[in-house]
Amino acid sequence: MSREFAVCAYCLAHRFWKDTDLPAVERANQDRYLRAGWTKQAADWVCPACEAAGVAVRACPEKQVWETFRWPALSFADFAGICGLCRENFLFSAAEQQRFYEESGVPLEVVPNNCGGCREIVRRQKAAQVRLEELLVDPAGAEDFESIGEIYAGAQRYKKAVEALRRARNLHTDPNEKQRLRARVDELRDKPDSPEPWPLSSYSSNPHFYNEQRLQRADAVRDKRVELGDRWVLKRPDEA
Repeated sequence: MSREFAVCAYCLAHRFWKDTDLPAVERANQDRYLRAGWTKQAADWVCPACEAAGVAVRACPEKQVWETFRWPALSFADFAGICGLCRENFLFSAAEQQRFYEESGVPLEVVPNNCGGCREIVRRQKAAQVRLEELLVDPAGAEDFESIGEIYAGAQRYKKAVEALRRARNLHTDPNEKQRLRARVDELRDKPDSPEPWPLSSYSSNPHFYNEQRLQRADAVRDKRVELGDRWVLKRPDEA
């Protein structure tokens, strides 16, 4: 009698490994330098009942990139994290994880530090910083200096913004443009610079939280396999 089981990481229901989709998953990934039988040892399989109930979604290992993980992900479930910038709780949903890891090609080791809104702010700031570095190499005229000034203003670096906008005003020959830039300088010159770094940087313990959740599921799956007498049970790191 076969002693190879697939155990659901979410409800601990079990089936014979050969009666699941895992043999096909292993065949589809056989050229990816994975050890033979890796799907018999993976601890994140989701059973059809949990998938239908929306507890987790089935992953597609062929589309994933992993570096230090022992094998690809077989499922994704909602993960609750704390934003490193606004310090609010946020949900890194299973559907978002699929897009993150399978469509965008982000390695499985990467876990977001920030909520979606703060990640978008940081992306915009980094894009603005890249554009600013390009403009500062050799600003060609009034338009470039105005762009530099507005980028600094958006970063709340008002002293540098006023300096750049004044240079743009001096280079313009159109009186209307000079008047417009003068008004913009008057608007910004008394504002204090932000003490925050730019682009924003953050620290979060989300990778630790995520890894702890993954290990808890793996331990539960392992204990169930021991109970079933599964011959593919993995030893814990502290076991000889």
